Amino acid sequence: MTLYDDNGAPVIKLDATGPITSDAYVILPGGSVSSYELLDEPGIASDVQVGFTTVTVAPSNIGSVTISTPGEGYVVVTATAKFDLTLLAVTDPDNRIYASLSRTSGVHNSTYDAELSLPNASPGNYREHFTIQMVTAVPSAQNRTFYLVANHGGGAGIFSAGITDLVMTAVYFPTAYGTVNAPAPPQPGGDTQASAEAEDSGNVRVIDYRPIIEAKQAERIRRLEEELEKLKSTVQQLQGSE
Repeated sequence: MTLYDDNGAPVIKLDATGPITSDAYVILPGGSVSSYELLDEPGIASDVQVGFTTVTVAPSNIGSVTISTPGEGYVVVTATAKFDLTLLAVTDPDNRIYASLSRTSGVHNSTYDAELSLPNASPGNYREHFTIQMVTAVPSAQNRTFYLVANHGGGAGIFSAGITDLVMTAVYFPTAYGTVNAPAPPQPGGDTQASAEAEDSGNVRVIDYRPIIEAKQAERIRRLEEELEKLKSTVQQLQGSE
């Protein structure tokens, strides 16, 4: 079935005889399907902090990014910035600054971390770029916040310590096209930041999402068939009214 515009050009085509997975099964005009009509579309959230943020001995949040996931899937979180450490003429093994990506506010995650350690450095200001990336599974639609947590070691040679020009990005992906090695989602009934972090530590495992992917693909096909039947019915009604 093909519908034509006033100039005789085909604009909508329905091929009920072809395979449902074929690109030619349904042809619609360009731009007729918006992002709001796509199921679990990938999406991004980000936060930028320009300038210097002081780091103390106690671990604290330097920045955070929150992403709203529409369903189960994965989130790739990236934090990039510069360590900024100014030292005096004092040798100390604790002349260091440490940062990590965490799912718990104010709590370090030793799996996703970076450190600048300068126990014997000469007096001066030291800056070093770092990037930390986390891949984590999300079990359902939810708001998920990720934090960059940092502190310094309290060394006697530290005059000042901080993080400069922090950029945090979180990207949601609904589907895995291979095996993903990521922190497991929280157990049912325990979907909180704290329980998620507990799952993070010491319980990283390979997650096989193929059964979920197959089920989602089957659901997409079922919805497509329903939409196709509705469209056929509408076309038939229009043709009958002519």
